[in-house]
Amino acid sequence: MKYAIFSALIAVIFSVSACAPQQATPQQRALYACEDASSALRYLAVQRAEGNLSEGAVQQVNDLRKMIDPICSSGTPPTGSDARQQLDNYIDQLIRIKEQQAIEENSNG
Repeated sequence: MKYAIFSALIAVIFSVSACAPQQATPQQRALYACEDASSALRYLAVQRAEGNLSEGAVQQVNDLRKMIDPICSSGTPPTGSDARQQLDNYIDQLIRIKEQQAIEENSNG
């Protein structure tokens, strides 16, 4: 059930990103990516508070947050394609952490 909810949340996140205006400026696209990262981090924070993340997953999320926060909390996220790709990679890693956690939960319960 949790995996289905998470999958639905991720689908919504990517759908919203996909709905971003095609004529969005590079800065707008960077802001959309930061919103995606923020949504994923909020979701994982709830999972952590509920005791659903392993210590290893918590450490991975904390490490990723240390890389995401400077990019997204600067007020003006970098707009270059390299920075956007880096942020997309961080978001993908957050998704994989939760997917792995869901697999572990399903095999244990």
